[in-house]
Amino acid sequence: MLWQEPGICKYTYKDRIMQKITIPDTIKNTLLDINWLSQTGAGSSDRDVVTLSTVSVASRHLESPEWEDVTLQAANEITARLSVNNHRDFHHWNTYAQEAREFVETHILPELPDVHGFDSKLIIQCVSWDTVHFIMERIYRRGLRPPFFYENLIQVYQSGHLPCGWEGRWPDGKLKVY
Repeated sequence: MLWQEPGICKYTYKDRIMQKITIPDTIKNTLLDINWLSQTGAGSSDRDVVTLSTVSVASRHLESPEWEDVTLQAANEITARLSVNNHRDFHHWNTYAQEAREFVETHILPELPDVHGFDSKLIIQCVSWDTVHFIMERIYRRGLRPPFFYENLIQVYQSGHLPCGWEGRWPDGKLKVY
């Protein structure tokens, strides 16, 4: 907490530590270099994914509770593993998460094109969720175990596609992309 005396600013120990916490530029640059959603509908040559062929099918999968459950399970796995294995570092989660959200809102979301046939609000929500969790996954990578779910989603975005579903029971199965 910050308090002031006449002419003097003082910070608590926690404030001094929190000021040093920032997202590494390598993570930010990874996201800034993406040509977002530039190949949607073009098909993917990646054999490890299921390519959805129509916008209506892809949109249905993107909106599905099953896909939301998969992304939520992956996010929960990050926090659960960290709270047990990296308890001390986990205390900085909220600070990193806030910075990640601000970075994504300021630098990533304005770059998203409209994708014909998709609800733009849903695209924004999904990209925001995925990119914030990618940042958190990267920051806390040492305390996690592969495969890194959100890193895989970012690889899909890097290829210009949209991750929009899961075939099979997570974590086994394949990612669906458009």
